[in-house]
Amino acid sequence: MIKGTPFAGAPDDLKLRFVDESGGQFVSDFMQLEQRLLGDWKVGKIVEAAGEGFDSAAARQDMRALVGSRPVVCFSFVDCPWCLAAKRLLFDELALSDEQCLVLELEDLGRRGKSLRAAIALGTGRTSLPAVFVGGRSLGGFTDGFDRVDEVRAPVGRVRFARGSHCIVGAACLRRPPSWARLSSASMVRRACGTCMHVASSCR
Repeated sequence: MIKGTPFAGAPDDLKLRFVDESGGQFVSDFMQLEQRLLGDWKVGKIVEAAGEGFDSAAARQDMRALVGSRPVVCFSFVDCPWCLAAKRLLFDELALSDEQCLVLELEDLGRRGKSLRAAIALGTGRTSLPAVFVGGRSLGGFTDGFDRVDEVRAPVGRVRFARGSHCIVGAACLRRPPSWARLSSASMVRRACGTCMHVASSCR
């Protein structure tokens, strides 16, 4: 919804404020309603956008290989406010290291990025980004919530977890995040609570 609009080029701090305020919540709610009502149609359009030579089996194999390469994998769009907020949460609030979390900006991958997005849509039924995977399992994105936390078990140990409407994943690394991820949001910090078990082997 934001992609292709002037807001896509807005400063990162403005995008983060938008996500956390009423306007961003309205857009988030609308996108979730759209997903429920038009999900199958949107999946079809994303597959169509992947091009005439789209190979579903090869794309899914590519996605599975990427998802299995880190404990957390996040498929993202560079100019998406919710993707930016997800990366800030993953690397800043949850302090994941590059070894723990792989972020893939799909538009930077050209045709492969379109194929990966189609594979994600076909595999999860979700058409919006970010698409976050932990332990090889899809946990949704930044606006979905995380109501399956009790299903997640891991050999990595207990980690902090961001619960509530904007939660994504847990993580335990204390490594200082890269400079692009060092953004602050007091309201996001307030959302971080509770403990869960983090699935190893996999986040978008």
